[in-house]
Amino acid sequence: MNNFTRAIAGTLAVIVIILGILSALCNTVLAGTPISQALLGIGGNAKYAALNAALDASGVKGIVENSLRDNVDAIAATTGMSEQQVDQAIDELAISSWSVTELPEDATATGSVHTTYQQTDATVTTYDDPSYVTIDALGQSMTLSVPDSAQSYLSFLSYL
Repeated sequence: MNNFTRAIAGTLAVIVIILGILSALCNTVLAGTPISQALLGIGGNAKYAALNAALDASGVKGIVENSLRDNVDAIAATTGMSEQQVDQAIDELAISSWSVTELPEDATATGSVHTTYQQTDATVTTYDDPSYVTIDALGQSMTLSVPDSAQSYLSFLSYL
């Protein structure tokens, strides 16, 4: 189970890295340009819509899912799950449905897990509302909306 949950955490760290790069560009090279304004938006909704559009356009979600699918046999061997169970878990993660969002002010953290994936340190924080996780990596922080089908897998983060 350890490699499977590390892969999930690593995936989330990659997303944070990409969004961090976009944020840095918006505050340096692209500062004040129409591109920066579109990415940062006026108000939270426009900001998150732009970040999600950039995330979707980057193809990262597909890369992550393909990576998991390419390693089904290794994940099954590591976790003791059957390959069919791993395929089902990947389906239920619904990676293409994860999105950047704002963490509600009343969210209460229930735990944090620190992990390293491909030499990148990341901290994943879970909340009393399982539809949110926050990823901190490389000095960037990002909250993701977790699809209903993936929420039951958040408990596996404790195995990291």
